[in-house]
Amino acid sequence: MYRALLFRSQGPESRAKEEAVELAGQLTRNGTENAADHKSWTFLTNHARVLVEIARSPDARLRDIAAGIGITERAAQTIVTDLEEAGYLTRTRVGRRNHYSVDASRPFRHPAEADHRVAGLLAMFTSHDEVRPADQPSRHHGEV
Repeated sequence: MYRALLFRSQGPESRAKEEAVELAGQLTRNGTENAADHKSWTFLTNHARVLVEIARSPDARLRDIAAGIGITERAAQTIVTDLEEAGYLTRTRVGRRNHYSVDASRPFRHPAEADHRVAGLLAMFTSHDEVRPADQPSRHHGEV
């Protein structure tokens, strides 16, 4: 509203600007989404995304996990620690790298989903041959 008053006081050529600003506001309000709207929320939390990334690539570095889902390396480290403390991950040192094993038999944490296992989530977002039981080694270690 203030913009409209400002443009009106500047003359006829400013009316086109006023109308453009008004139209842009209407388009955004009427359902045409701008780029910021796409990042406001998602169905999966970063914890779920990290778990899926690790299930896909158990030997991935934290920096690769973070880059894959668009978070900082520090945030990925915090999430991996959370998942490990909750029993969803096991971290094993292999030389200078970490190898992660996902326990897909663990239930979801929220009471509303506690009767479901994370295996279903992992199966949905990874190919079935990518998700291995926690006691089975990764193919990246030279085993099939």
